Amino acid sequence: MANLMKELKNEISRLARKEAKQIELTLKKEIAVLRKRLSVTQKRLAEVEQVKKVVAKLPTAPVPVASEEEIALRRMRVTGTMIKKMREKKKLSQGQLAKAMGVSLQSVYQWERKGDTSLKKMRMSVRKALAEVRGLSTRQILKMIEAQTPAKPAKKTAKKKPAKTAAKKVGKKKAAKKKVKKVKKIKTTKRPAKKK
Repeated sequence: MANLMKELKNEISRLARKEAKQIELTLKKEIAVLRKRLSVTQKRLAEVEQVKKVVAKLPTAPVPVASEEEIALRRMRVTGTMIKKMREKKKLSQGQLAKAMGVSLQSVYQWERKGDTSLKKMRMSVRKALAEVRGLSTRQILKMIEAQTPAKPAKKTAKKKPAKTAAKKVGKKKAAKKKVKKVKKIKTTKRPAKKK
């Protein structure tokens, strides 16, 4: 029985060593992978620090901060259908809306033509003008348009040229007729045929 106990102990220790070696091998592989990752990360960190030093040497310009109004205007979803409905509700023509917003008639036409597609590329100044027009009544918009259009200057009275005398007119007509007759005579006269 003592022999059996010894053999069991030896077998158990052998199996334990075998399992320990397998665990050790897997741990060594994992450690090798982690070391590679660490070295790559350290290289990247060194590169980032170099770039940081270069950037720190560059002069910095102040970053423009958007106001709350600009942020709200950017978030405002503008579609052609929305513009058309607003224009029709306020009983404005496309030309009147264009004048009120400070854009061309063609722009308003193109926006309305796009329908339900979003007009994301609209300039901020145009978005601001649209928001202003949206908040005004029709009367206020028409007053704004009148204020923008300059008053038409009074018509200048042109100096009339003195009327030509009848004798001068007749003389010019006769001279023109004589020239026509001379041209016709020259064309109708035949040239003598050349002898060979």
